[in-house]
Amino acid sequence: MKIRRRLRIALLALLCLGAAVYFGGLRWRQERLDRRVARALGSLERGGDAWIDRQLIAEITGNPRYEQELRLFHAGWLLSIGEPSGVFPATAGLRPEGQIRAGLLLVLGEAYYKTGQLPESERVFRQLTLVDPQNSRAHRWLATIYHDLGNIVAAFGELEKVAELQPDDFFAYRLMGMINLLDYQKHKEAAGCYRKALERSPPEEQTQAMRLELAQAMAAMNDFAGATDVLDAAQVNARVLAQKAECRWGVGEREQAIELLSQALALDPLERRALLLKARFALEDGKPDAAVAPLKSVLKDDPHDFNTRYQLSIAYRRLGDKQASALELEQSNASKELRSRLNHLYAEAMQRAGDFGVRIEIAEVCDMLQKPDLAQKWRRSAAYCRQQGGGLNLPN
Repeated sequence: MKIRRRLRIALLALLCLGAAVYFGGLRWRQERLDRRVARALGSLERGGDAWIDRQLIAEITGNPRYEQELRLFHAGWLLSIGEPSGVFPATAGLRPEGQIRAGLLLVLGEAYYKTGQLPESERVFRQLTLVDPQNSRAHRWLATIYHDLGNIVAAFGELEKVAELQPDDFFAYRLMGMINLLDYQKHKEAAGCYRKALERSPPEEQTQAMRLELAQAMAAMNDFAGATDVLDAAQVNARVLAQKAECRWGVGEREQAIELLSQALALDPLERRALLLKARFALEDGKPDAAVAPLKSVLKDDPHDFNTRYQLSIAYRRLGDKQASALELEQSNASKELRSRLNHLYAEAMQRAGDFGVRIEIAEVCDMLQKPDLAQKWRRSAAYCRQQGGGLNLPN
């Protein structure tokens, strides 16, 4: 009897041990799966496609524990393949709560942006910054939205926040450089931003563009030697050679400038900067006939480039064609007036973030300047502002 009892106790102990091992294994596998799901969500929040794990998705499919996460992953996948409109039915009923909150708001905000619904996109990303002020991706998107809407001040503020949150990332400094260079014409500030961006090891495709833009800002400050040093580090192409030629010309190194210009045109006979420089050299050498063709080529792509048209007027005058010269001068002045009006309206739009009327005016001037893409952008901005009853609730 004692032997049988001991056997029963031993068997029971083995059964308990087996159950413990089995259920412990289930718990371990569950915890491991939870961690993998959490890592995928974190990757989704950081951006890119690294979060896509087909094996993980297969494992959680049909598991009610991960229903919300699976739907969010599906929405993220739709974004990654260029179908943002599918995000809305895929996430219908999901609430931005718990561990899916940041990922859901980011996916929704991006989907709204890519389907042209900027007010909704701004609202979603602003909601995310309120619950998570340290979310740099939300601030990045807000900077993009505000720039699209012509609120450069607000865009710049968001970029400064991104730079604070990601001090080692080039992104914010590069965009601040572009805003200073193109929107504000603040060349010193632009150069400082570009230098900071280049110090942060950006990808090569970004580095090339930034060096060209930095050199442009430095040349505008007559720092031709510094601009040349920057260009020496860039990959050689027609635009780089043309900018180098401008710098050499700026410091009086005529022969070197002509040689660099020749190399640029050999690589790309239609490079805009090279054509303008060729015309400039020809006019300064007293050869106006050689300036006409390159100037016309530039104007073919941008008929309202008033500086180029003015140079063409000079070329015709020196050739003795007074009628053609007068016509080009008249068109140059008309384009210059339109450009001046556009710059004035830009300044107004920056100060009046929600004014749809000024954005309609900008679109109309863009039409006159034959810039349909830019006109469409400002009409969208105007429509969004009007949709909000006069404007978005944008910071000034």
